[in-house]
Amino acid sequence: MTIMPHETDLCKSKKQTDVDQSPEQKLAALLQKVFDHAEDLGLSDIVADLYREDSLEAEHRFQEMVFGFSRATLKRSFETLGDQGPTLSVKDQSYHKVDVTAGNAMTLFGPVEFKRSRYRPSGKGASMIPAESILGLTTGGMTPAAAGVSMYLMSSLTARESEEAWRKFCGQGPSISSLLRLAAQVGDEMEACSGELLSRVREREELPTGTASLMVSLDGVMMRMNAEKVGETETKAGWREASCGVVGFVDAAGNMLDARCFGQLPQAGKQTLKAALSSE
Repeated sequence: MTIMPHETDLCKSKKQTDVDQSPEQKLAALLQKVFDHAEDLGLSDIVADLYREDSLEAEHRFQEMVFGFSRATLKRSFETLGDQGPTLSVKDQSYHKVDVTAGNAMTLFGPVEFKRSRYRPSGKGASMIPAESILGLTTGGMTPAAAGVSMYLMSSLTARESEEAWRKFCGQGPSISSLLRLAAQVGDEMEACSGELLSRVREREELPTGTASLMVSLDGVMMRMNAEKVGETETKAGWREASCGVVGFVDAAGNMLDARCFGQLPQAGKQTLKAALSSE
């Protein structure tokens, strides 16, 4: 799968819309019309019959129907995003459509299969798949929304438990391997720009109301590490100390109001974590 960076030119190439209403407002108005028509057809009565038949499974069955409708809608939407016509121009570079292949995106409603158009530059350079570029698909083909949910689950659960949570609440979701690849990608990107990201987060934060004191703690936990190669030196698998730290906000009664938690894989002297705690 080819993942291209976001291109504003592609986003601007969509059809002109009524400036008086946002897409969200238009969608809300359309769904209201659909709902009104559905009521005329007896939607509420049919759903009520689902509960009479099996109250334990009614919501799951209804949810799957709604999610199925959503996936079908997204399929056509993604194909609309991807078809930019026979040619397109991005940053003064011309591209021409060469073929249409099968694509897949993991969304909040489950996997969506769609036809994606591929464009090749007139000169040298990588091909472009507009739909994937505009959607901002991550590793594993997840939309940003699905990736956000996945990382929220992975922050407290294992990959296997996160996969199960997706199935339990959404019917279907990313695989364990996709979740692990996403976590690795996010970790690499966080490592590359953690200072800038944390600085931007701090700019928006304020002390919790009632804060009377600040608590700072530093600790560690032993981890069994795989063998690794550092430079030309091969190290054997063994136990190393990973580090963890907390900056907590405490009220006058000693109750924790909020906390900032940090973690770092084994590192001599805990220099990275100590620097992060000092900055925080």
